[in-house]
Amino acid sequence: MINNFIKYTIFIFFALLTLINAGLAPKITTYSILAIYILLIFYYLYKKPQIFLHKAFSVFIIMDLATLLYWIMFDLSVAGFAYFAARATTFGMISISIYFYHDYLMKNFPKFIIWVGFFLLLYGVATNQDFLGGRYSGPFGNPNSLGWFSSLLFGLTLLEKKAGNAKTFLLLFFLGLTLTSGSRAAFGGVILAFILNGQFNLKKFISIIVSLGVLLIAQQIASGYGFHTGLDRIIASEHSEEGMLSGRSMEWLYAYETFLEAPLTGHGLNNYAYISEQVLIRHGVFKIDPNFAANPHNSFMAVSIQYGAVFAGFIIAMLLFHIYKAHKHNCPKKSVYFAIVYSFFAASIESYLFGVSAFEGFIFWSVLPLCLMAVYKRQDAETETVRPKEPTWA
Repeated sequence: MINNFIKYTIFIFFALLTLINAGLAPKITTYSILAIYILLIFYYLYKKPQIFLHKAFSVFIIMDLATLLYWIMFDLSVAGFAYFAARATTFGMISISIYFYHDYLMKNFPKFIIWVGFFLLLYGVATNQDFLGGRYSGPFGNPNSLGWFSSLLFGLTLLEKKAGNAKTFLLLFFLGLTLTSGSRAAFGGVILAFILNGQFNLKKFISIIVSLGVLLIAQQIASGYGFHTGLDRIIASEHSEEGMLSGRSMEWLYAYETFLEAPLTGHGLNNYAYISEQVLIRHGVFKIDPNFAANPHNSFMAVSIQYGAVFAGFIIAMLLFHIYKAHKHNCPKKSVYFAIVYSFFAASIESYLFGVSAFEGFIFWSVLPLCLMAVYKRQDAETETVRPKEPTWA
């Protein structure tokens, strides 16, 4: 039973986090299962500490050490330590699962995401048909979460599944939800998936241009029936309510001014995705306003507000280094590489990457070491192949 807990760790927590974000599972369920994994982490720290020191998990080691050092230097709050403990526990669970079951996870995790996502979004369509009169949010209550997730699922399906009726249906289903979510960033995921699907040649370029033309026509038809899509928000004037950066430029300004209140020490580990109340008051915006969410809507601004410039700069540079390593050494599975790159760049307009309970961030922190483990295993195998044999002595 314990082996199954370890084997399916990433599957279990991804499913739980998506259900919690969709309001379909109580958080107490996660806490109960988390308690089991905490015991497992302490067990393996005692029995096999080399698991956590594997170079594929260096991104976790560095992140944990930076967080702990920041807490000691600038935080020292109970809430800040709870953030560190939750982050370290998540990393520990992922490390153990990948260490023992890497090949299984590389083969099956993208497929698991696709099918869990499909049934969850299908449930959302069955229980929420509010497609007209605004942006559609599906089961999440947040159209941006739906757009990010449906676009991710579109890319994974395109890169993972073989051609056939099932693949065509899934692609159309996920693309349709991407459109109705009205998320502008989601289109980046769709385009990235097409680019990674093969060599970017003239034929593919023409097909993308034709597809964009079809989408623009579909957008005009959809807007006539009351749908809001990401396309109409992209092509609208910036000065309109639905302009390309409408809302975002304002939120980024508030985030920047919040960062300037404590540029070196940050606002503390417990203040992730935080906007200062003083900044809001200065601009005449209040948290009681139902049309405004006090959120930086940018993971890198959010972590800079949280940690301060020095620690945040180090963390972001560390992530860029590891993503570059995954790119340079050819992550062996396109769908996994797509999830890494899309999650990272989509984080520039959403605050989820460093949160402890966001399923979007959990996917990123799962697939990055999964890819790095594959890279290091291949390098070790190549080294073993060229290494001269030791002489045998009678």
